[in-house]
Amino acid sequence: MDRVTRKTDRVFLIIYLFGFILAALILARVQPLYPKRPLLPNPPDEFTRYVVPDYICKTGKLPTGFEPEVQIAGYGGSYAFLPILPYIVMGYVMRLFSLFGSSDVTLVFVARLVNVISGVIMAFIVFLLSKRLFRNRFFSYLFCTIVMFWPEHIFLHTYVNTESFSELSIAIILFAILKIYQDGIDDRSAILLSVGYIICLLTYYNAYGYILVSGILLILHLISLDKKSALRFFSIVFIVTLMGASWWFIRNLINLDGDLLGLSTLKRVRMELGVSMPLTYMESGKSIIDMFTETDLAPRMLKTFICCYGAASIDAGPIMYLFYKIFLFVGFITAIFFAPKVLKKASFSQKLFHAGMVVSMLIVFCLWLVYSYALDFQPQGRYLIAMIIPLFYYFLAGFEKLWQVLKKKLQICDRWLGVASVFIMCIVVFLEYNFVFKTMLPICLE
Repeated sequence: MDRVTRKTDRVFLIIYLFGFILAALILARVQPLYPKRPLLPNPPDEFTRYVVPDYICKTGKLPTGFEPEVQIAGYGGSYAFLPILPYIVMGYVMRLFSLFGSSDVTLVFVARLVNVISGVIMAFIVFLLSKRLFRNRFFSYLFCTIVMFWPEHIFLHTYVNTESFSELSIAIILFAILKIYQDGIDDRSAILLSVGYIICLLTYYNAYGYILVSGILLILHLISLDKKSALRFFSIVFIVTLMGASWWFIRNLINLDGDLLGLSTLKRVRMELGVSMPLTYMESGKSIIDMFTETDLAPRMLKTFICCYGAASIDAGPIMYLFYKIFLFVGFITAIFFAPKVLKKASFSQKLFHAGMVVSMLIVFCLWLVYSYALDFQPQGRYLIAMIIPLFYYFLAGFEKLWQVLKKKLQICDRWLGVASVFIMCIVVFLEYNFVFKTMLPICLE
């Protein structure tokens, strides 16, 4: 890498991280720090989640989920039944700040800051990942900007939830696997992959597909290597992951009568409390197709995947939705059109990696689909944000192939790609800041 490229990378990284931090901090601060009625500007379900780190902060203990303090009022059950690594981190950080006399309102902001920091770390990992995914640095920069400034994605890093850590874990897992495929195995990569697995396992089941797929990819890669080195690498990943994550599931086995993920206990407690939930489409004897045709599920999912802040109640302006719908449509078309050409030239290991990424996205989609159909109807696009890294990689890879065709046929120099990339990145950042300052700030401050 030449000096100019290294300098350009540093400049981009500084501006990119600063822009993300500023937007995330503003959102984390201006959103209501208490349950404000009506709940229009409040982040979705934040205070039903916040009771878990608040309990940890006040008692110094992890809840089992049965404590009255962590029950979800009017809904039944508790988020403490589910994997709660982010809430554990938030709770003990809040407990540290409480030693200095921080107010309850300040502690909510402190909890949000944990996810802001998670987002910043993810932004850096995505930058490292992008350099391995794209040879052309302009597409690398575009990938970073679109992934981390995607409006709904940046929103997830600004309030109390588990999705922020989940997104971080996906970035770590994908970076580690790609590094292993490209550079070979070493102890650092083993530890990095283990960290990604631990965070994922202790955070959000919606991302577990990445553990399954990356584990298969890892095994298939290790089979072709020296047996002694491969066994050592696999042992490190397995033992570190087991030591880091097994305690939670052993705890659930004891406290929740063998319910590893806590989902069955959550449903059972609601029934015992007499909380009536609407009949699901499956319980009503209707099909998944009925779920789509009888509601505005598809357009609502698309809209909320792009952007919907507050309690899934604050929409952006039409220009933002138009811009991102065009991006999604054109990205999908170019990815489909150029995919056969890319796969034709790909090696066997590259084809395996691509197949793994597609399967990972399908698992995320299917988990949301089954959950909405069989457990709780949820037309919220944020449940699909776990697809964002591989999905946008294929979109940008399609754009990159399109650029190569246009460059050859129209004799365009790379300078114009740089101009176009900077222009698009500025639009992405502008749309987010415009939404924050012209829509979110007035509503939240009102």
